[in-house]
Amino acid sequence: MKTYKIEVTDTFGGEANYSYVSRLTIQAKSLRACVLQLGKETGYNWRFKDNLGECVRYDTTSGLTCAFIEGVTDET
Repeated sequence: MKTYKIEVTDTFGGEANYSYVSRLTIQAKSLRACVLQLGKETGYNWRFKDNLGECVRYDTTSGLTCAFIEGVTDET
């Protein structure tokens, strides 16, 4: 299982705004499983937006919220 650090924040003009931010930690087998778990916990549907190198960005289907997901550790 891998541990993922996630920051969920609102957007303004398509850019992360950080006027509201929520930080989560999810353990999952893959990034896809992590995003599915994030959807269950937040109630949003997430779509891939951009690979930023050390993290990836997912946006909600409405585009009003985004999540930055960073893989931290690999625990077996």
